[in-house]
Parts: sequence; C-alpha cells; structure tokens
Amino acid sequence: MSRLLEQREKRARIKALLEAKGLDAVVLKKGANVAWIIGGRAHIPTTLELSCMDVVVYRDRIVVVTNKIEAPRLKEEELSGEEELIIVNWFEGREGQLPKGERIGVDGAESDRVNLQTEIETLRRSLNDYEIRLVWIMLLRRSCWSRRLILWLLIIRISRMLLRVRLVLWISIRWSCCRSCRVIRRLRIRRWRIRWLRKR
Repeated sequence: MSRLLEQREKRARIKALLEAKGLDAVVLKKGANVAWIIGGRAHIPTTLELSCMDVVVYRDRIVVVTNKIEAPRLKEEELSGEEELIIVNWFEGREGQLPKGERIGVDGAESDRVNLQTEIETLRRSLNDYEIRLVWIMLLRRSCWSRRLILWLLIIRISRMLLRVRLVLWISIRWSCCRSCRVIRRLRIRRWRIRWLRKR
C-alpha cells in the first residue's frame, strides 16, 4: 500500500463515520489526528498538541487551512495534492475559515461543533498494511540500546523455556531413577531372603 492509498483509505473511514453520525464534515485540529489523516508531520516540533494546520474532511473533498509560512513546506513534503488548500496570513486566525454548526464534527470539546474525539481515536488505533510495515521498519532501525533490550528480553524468554525443559527432564530422570532403584532393592531383598532360607 502506497502513501496515497493509505491517505485515501483513512479518509474513507472518516467519511463512513460522517455518514453514520449524519454529519457533513469533521474538523481535525490536534496534531496526532492531522498527522494521521495526511500521513505525515503535522507540526515542527511534533510534540505540540495543536497542529500548524486544520484539516476539514467533507464527504466528497478535503480542505487544509494553514498560514503562508507553512503552506510551501506542506505542499512539498506532507500533502498528496488531492487537498484544497486555504492560505491565511500568519497573524490571522484559522478559525474563521472553518465550518461550524450542528452537522459539523470536531476532534475535541467545543460548543459549536459535535465532539468526535473518541470515535476518531478509535479509527486511529486500527493500523493498515502501510502502517504495520512502518512499525516493523522502525523496530529494525532502533538504536543500539533498544536492540540490546529486545535481545535481552528474547534471551530471558528462551532461558525460561530451557529451564522448564530442564526441570521436566530432571523430574523424568529422577522418577525413572527412583523407580529403577526400587526394583534393584526388591531384587536384593529377595536374594538375601533366599540365602537366609538356604542357610537354615
């Protein structure tokens, strides 16, 4: 699955959510949700909660609202080209360009929009093939200490398995040894009795 197909698949999930809730659009403001829907970085640095852009997902189109400073970078690095881009001045707020009303959702608690935060987080938890492949790549490219940690965890797990195998083998050998010793003792007792009877 390519990045473009990944974005289309995620937007199809949002559109299905809109149809289920009877809404016309949803406004995504939080960085995690925006990064998820565009398949890229929503802000630099990425630790900020709110994004440098707002994404409005309608049933038939997607609109990105950002300022003049971020617009060139988003066009070149993050957006797929299927989005409608609305650019505002850096000193202007983006709120005026966003739809409001009873049939508009949002990824947070707001008085003039329907809160869809829980539903969107649920959609984000379901990984597609592209995201699963990225997770495996990240695990393989982790730093040295992370690899050592993973290796130690594997060693501990294997050691526990070997310990269980050794315990089972020890119990089986011990049981068989005790059983054979009992047989030998019985045979010795019988021989001693026979000898004692013969002497009498």
